[in-house]
Amino acid sequence: MMHVRPGILTGHDISIMIIEAKKATMKKQMLQSCIRKQQSLIDDFKDRIQALLQTEGLGNEEEYDNTEMSAMQQRIDEISGLHEALIFANNEMLLLQMMEAAPDRIFTEAEPGAVVVTSLGTFFIAVSTEQFQVKNESFIGLSGKSPFFLAMQGKKAGDTFSYHGVTYSILDVF
Repeated sequence: MMHVRPGILTGHDISIMIIEAKKATMKKQMLQSCIRKQQSLIDDFKDRIQALLQTEGLGNEEEYDNTEMSAMQQRIDEISGLHEALIFANNEMLLLQMMEAAPDRIFTEAEPGAVVVTSLGTFFIAVSTEQFQVKNESFIGLSGKSPFFLAMQGKKAGDTFSYHGVTYSILDVF
C-alpha cells in the first residue's frame, strides 16, 4: 500500500497509482466475465432440466413397460443430478455477487477474491471456470475449494508453491 505525503506526488507515486487503477479495472472486468460465464452455466442447467421435464411420456402415460420405466428413471436421475449441479452453480453465483459488492478490496495474499499472477499463469480465485480472456490476457477461474488453490493459499508475491510436482512462483497478488 502506498503512503503519500499530503500535497506531494512524485512521478513514481503517480505511476503506482496508475498501475493500481489498471489492476482494479482488470479485476472488475474479470469478475464480470466470471459472472457472465456462471449465468450461462446456470441457464444451461435450467434449460436442460426443462427439456427433460418436457420429454414426451414423462408422466403422460397410464401404463409403462419395463423399458419405458427404465428410461423414465434415467431421466429422473439426470434431472436430480442437474438439480444438484444447479444448486452448486447458484451458490457459486452468490459468491461472485458478494465479491462484486466489494470490488475495491485490496489483496496481498492468495485467498478468495484475489488475482494471483504466477510464473505459469494468472488465476482469479473465485469460481472454477475454463480459461477466459480480458483485454487479450488469459486467466483461469479457480475455486477456493480446489486442491490447486489450497497449495497456494496464503502465499504472497515472491513466494513459491508446488502442485503435482510443478513449482510456481508468485509474481503478484491483487
